[in-house]
Amino acid sequence: MTRYRTSILLSLIATGAIGAVSALTALQTPPPTQQPPTTQQTPPAGGRQGRAGGPPSMGGGQCSASPYNCPDAPNPLPAPDTVWIEEMTWMDVRDAMKTGKKTIIISTGGIEPNGPWLALGKHNYVLKANCDAIARKLGDALCAPIVPFVPEGNLDTKSGHMASPGTISMREETFNALLSDIVMSMKQHGFEHIIMIGDSGGNGRGMTAGSVRVAPRAGSSRRRNGRSARPSALGRRRPRGRPVGRRTVPGCR
Repeated sequence: MTRYRTSILLSLIATGAIGAVSALTALQTPPPTQQPPTTQQTPPAGGRQGRAGGPPSMGGGQCSASPYNCPDAPNPLPAPDTVWIEEMTWMDVRDAMKTGKKTIIISTGGIEPNGPWLALGKHNYVLKANCDAIARKLGDALCAPIVPFVPEGNLDTKSGHMASPGTISMREETFNALLSDIVMSMKQHGFEHIIMIGDSGGNGRGMTAGSVRVAPRAGSSRRRNGRSARPSALGRRRPRGRPVGRRTVPGCR
């Protein structure tokens, strides 16, 4: 019995010593050093245009991240057999303009009734064929996407073609603003001749307004760079041969 009690006592002493050593070690161990919070870095200035002072970027990404986003990157694809910029990559358009295709054609169609035999989108289908043929005949031209919606009547009173189901109309101010922005986009990209063609006589007013709105800016560009984009609006001829009008901006071709 005495020997048994002695074993228990020695075990307790040993356990206590280990606990004491563990406690002492814990007291002597310094607490872990806390790292200062990581500050979130501010994105570089310039946003999608690249880092400040870095190479310019195109193609929807950063030139510093991919060589295919640099302005002079070689085109990895063969030149497409199309004149429609919507069917081309940005490199295709760039390369086409370098070969001299500095004319852009902006066509306006419409969604309106055309009797019992023709589809509402007749004008747009006609322009798809005509713009393609004109651009290829000229040899130095490309086609912008067709503007499929034009003023067709009052949206509130359902006047004009709005009386027929399926017609899509636009307010004159909306149409004018849309055309002006398209023309300015093409001018900013370096197109020197901007031609607007309407397959319906009523489109001429908006095309003229869009040309006139851009003309003063084109004039200021001419003074700075020695040349400028020249927007012009062409109306469609009536069946009798009497033209709706070749509407050109003063000073523009």
